[in-house]
Amino acid sequence: MILILDANVLVSNPMLRGAFWDNAAEAINGARLKIIVPRLAVDEAVAVYKRTRAATAVSIRKERRRASEAVRTHLDAAADEALAEGERYEQTLHQRFAAVGVTVDLAVPIVEHRELARRAINRIRPFSESGTGYRDALHWWFVLDTAEQWWEEDDVIFVSSDLAAFALKSDGKAALHPQLLDDILDRNIDPVGLDWVPDLTKVSIPGVFLSDEDAAGYGYSEPDDLEYRLMDHLLAGDPPSLSPADVGLDDVDAVRLVDAGDPKLLYQHTRVYYGTFNLHINFEVRMNFDVVTQTLVDDSRTPELVESSETTAVVLTGTAELSHYGTDLEFSIDDISPYR
Repeated sequence: MILILDANVLVSNPMLRGAFWDNAAEAINGARLKIIVPRLAVDEAVAVYKRTRAATAVSIRKERRRASEAVRTHLDAAADEALAEGERYEQTLHQRFAAVGVTVDLAVPIVEHRELARRAINRIRPFSESGTGYRDALHWWFVLDTAEQWWEEDDVIFVSSDLAAFALKSDGKAALHPQLLDDILDRNIDPVGLDWVPDLTKVSIPGVFLSDEDAAGYGYSEPDDLEYRLMDHLLAGDPPSLSPADVGLDDVDAVRLVDAGDPKLLYQHTRVYYGTFNLHINFEVRMNFDVVTQTLVDDSRTPELVESSETTAVVLTGTAELSHYGTDLEFSIDDISPYR
């Protein structure tokens, strides 16, 4: 299997942490998997990370004028470190690539400017209705070039969360846009040999899990009440760190989880590990979060921190691990986003 990653996959998990990457490293070492990241995707991910760290530094320095001299020293150091972390990120990313076994492909697709202009003018995917999408088009050509070379020998999967560029939504589900499917057929590529998925949770790493048929024969049972056990996990010990964007409250400065309730399981996919027969569960759960919001009002000489209580609905996406002999689920939350 060959995975080709878009920049947004790296942006969502910049340090490549988690069970997927641990399993991927093992599969790459065993020659069952190859992960390719185009150089353009690396450049974009690095640029996004640098901008994020620069924004963090600005946010830290905004607090400087309200702080004592002793605290200012620490704030200055934290802001400097945020900027330095951004500058180091490209080196850090390549170190993680090397540790996992990811291949960075330096090739830039050769595409006629006239063809790119034609697609942009006619709003053909991956170009948007406004005609933007140059970077997405180059990524797509890279995917086509790679698939054209390898699809007869290996399954090629393109991973990108950019639904606006690559997907067509129907009945709440997303599939590769028909205009892009036409590109695949024009290259004489069997569509079975090239697939698109929006995120890594939809990828089954070869050799790590039993096939669905073998797993069914094993006779495992789905864990009961996963959504309620997830809620208990969130409320036990330290609650998760949340940003206002996570819960759809962008007009406040900070949020803190105080309670959660009304969980509803939206999606659950259980796979069985080869050898150990432990379970790996991908899930999406809707839940109501009761949060305390904090807003800093600094339009006077004495800044005031205003707190309020809000209830908001979120979707939690992640994984859970269950030992073949145990009953306790080990949760890993990959994303928290507002429920739309």
